[in-house]
Amino acid sequence: MIDGCFRILKKLFRKRSWELSRYYFSIQYRRGLFVSYEEEYRQLDDFILPGMLCMDIGANVGRFTLKMADLCGPEGHVFSFEPVPEIFDTLSYLVRRHSQNNVSLFNTACGEKTEMVSLERGVYPLDQKEIIFDTLTASKIDPNGDRKTTLSLRIDELTVPAPIGLIKIDVEGYELKTLQGLEKIIRRDKPILIVENNDPRCSTLLKQLGYSIRIGSGSRNIVAIC
Repeated sequence: MIDGCFRILKKLFRKRSWELSRYYFSIQYRRGLFVSYEEEYRQLDDFILPGMLCMDIGANVGRFTLKMADLCGPEGHVFSFEPVPEIFDTLSYLVRRHSQNNVSLFNTACGEKTEMVSLERGVYPLDQKEIIFDTLTASKIDPNGDRKTTLSLRIDELTVPAPIGLIKIDVEGYELKTLQGLEKIIRRDKPILIVENNDPRCSTLLKQLGYSIRIGSGSRNIVAIC
């Protein structure tokens, strides 16, 4: 009986957990706790100047997006991409509530071409210290999936203003395809790139484009500077 009631309450809570997570993250932001513990997050202060244009590809709930928006200021702009609808809803809420109206949001994946793709989804805690919010959906593009439910953009096909000063890419193993879909912008603007280090071919491609690569001690990202 007790176990049955617990399962019902947990199911009801999960239905509301996304709404609750928005308020939780909003409180974190106001307290200065809505941060990433990645080394490159702290380095944004050195990389981003007022007025800069930035991209956050694989934005998740927006820790990098909101810091980019704060640093580039009202004269700059952030283009933020997140494909998972539930996560995008939270990202949208936080941007509306806390940004300087200098963020454009895209509920899409990114890749080497514009097409519909399959998004493979899983579950992991929203925050390692606050595992009560346990419905955040990790996702990655499944090239062999049958259910083509999500739009993936080749960003080079958009009319993106120049120059883009910094691009962060965290797309769960699809980084190479995303870079290939950004090659025109990379060649044009030579932005600083922060890329999750899932595929050594990313470093090879960026070196061919004239970039120097560095990886911080214990970091899961590469930083590429031209």
